[in-house]
Amino acid sequence: MFFTTNTSSTKISQIIKNLKGSAYYYDSKLFTGFMCQGEIEIVTDKSIKNSIWLDEWKMYYPDGKDSEDYSILKLRPNYIKSYFQFHQWDLRL
Repeated sequence: MFFTTNTSSTKISQIIKNLKGSAYYYDSKLFTGFMCQGEIEIVTDKSIKNSIWLDEWKMYYPDGKDSEDYSILKLRPNYIKSYFQFHQWDLRL
């Protein structure tokens, strides 16, 4: 899983100190969700950053994909928990 954030954000300094993280997604219309836990990596590979870049992000990164404030985070899940309508499951990777 890839995420974008500002290099200047508190999130980046927290990740540098502790690589553990999680992401949660919920769809209220379907009453379903999932959570991924694992380790986060700050991606520095320009080809990955360029491949993820969307032009509408210029409002957050005025200097574009070469902005010093444009960071990509990669979450490598080692645990996933999900539910769909009152049924749940989990998986350790």
